[in-house]
Amino acid sequence: MAPRSGTSEVRYILNPGLVRVLGSQTEAYLRSRPTTIFELTSDTFEFLWQFREPRALNEVLEAPNQEQAQVVEGLIARQLLLRADAELPSAPPEPLRLPAVRRFSGVLPWTDESKHNDDAIVILGAKFDAGTLDRYKRGSAAGPDVIRDASREYPLLVGLDPTRAWGFVDVESRRRYVRGVQLFDAGDLQTSAALAPELWHKALEREVRAIHRRKARCLLLGGDHSVSAAAIRALDSGRFGVVQFDAHTDFGPVDYASHLHHANVMQVVHSMPHVEHIVLCGVRGFQQIPDESVSNHASYGVSVLRNKSDEQLRALLRPDLPYYLSCDIDVLDASVVPGTTVPETDGLGLAELRRMLRTMLHGRRIVGADIVEVHADAFANLTARAALQVAFELIDLMQGGE
Repeated sequence: MAPRSGTSEVRYILNPGLVRVLGSQTEAYLRSRPTTIFELTSDTFEFLWQFREPRALNEVLEAPNQEQAQVVEGLIARQLLLRADAELPSAPPEPLRLPAVRRFSGVLPWTDESKHNDDAIVILGAKFDAGTLDRYKRGSAAGPDVIRDASREYPLLVGLDPTRAWGFVDVESRRRYVRGVQLFDAGDLQTSAALAPELWHKALEREVRAIHRRKARCLLLGGDHSVSAAAIRALDSGRFGVVQFDAHTDFGPVDYASHLHHANVMQVVHSMPHVEHIVLCGVRGFQQIPDESVSNHASYGVSVLRNKSDEQLRALLRPDLPYYLSCDIDVLDASVVPGTTVPETDGLGLAELRRMLRTMLHGRRIVGADIVEVHADAFANLTARAALQVAFELIDLMQGGE
């Protein structure tokens, strides 16, 4: 069966209303609005992907066999391929950054008129969990909301200067945290079911880059772990290392050239030329590990970290580099953080994580940070409360707290 008469010379384009849906290593999916999902083989997907710009069929298939011709007919019949000269459906809208309903600890909003110094830290919510593989539960898009809700008990702007935090005392260390920090809340980058993950990641990269260009640093509240790649890609004006606290290495395979998800984020980050060193802390269980050919990285399990002295922990990071800190909340034991995408047993305790962060990062330049994979839970949002303590630890370290 050959394509319909004349279709070989007609120019076609990939339906711009379609949305990528995460699949396995060998399959890809496209979803049309509102609910239809098409399952495609990798060969079919790669064929379709060539029509991102208008092309004639004979430019892609010179002499299609019967099986290929049937596939093409099916793609046209299902409107996955559209005639480029026809009226095309509108592409999904650009994601919007909207103000937070409740700002983190009641701090000032981040606007174009915000006055700040070079040490300012900007909270940005990444309400996105479409980078979560289908076999895992979603819910991390709620992370920014539940962390901000937990922060309401800790208002920071109680001093005379509304632009600087008064801070509060940690009862165990007996010292005041985040005192004098310039902290702002930029709100949340929203997503929708009709928005391709690639477009959302590009929009997040632009938001983080804009904060960085204004001489401020971003603390990103995720969202699934794929959001970290966009934030790290945005900081390409200088070289740095990445330290990731996570139960998983996140060095899973990249399914397609543009296919970023929560399980391969460090594989993607490793390919970025401005990232010189990656340190993975807290990994455990059975999972994909980095290939031996992957250089400039090291991974350390929970038991190994526990047995290291403070001096040995500090030595895990290169002394000549600033660092970006990515914290997947599942680095903590599942009993501490029941609300996360892939909970793992035998993880760090909250006090252990805070001590390791402070030991390894105190006195270092931190170019940015994120906390990801936080869900709402049924236990008075214990996960969000733990994430909040980590957030305060990171803010204090980013501002150079003692």
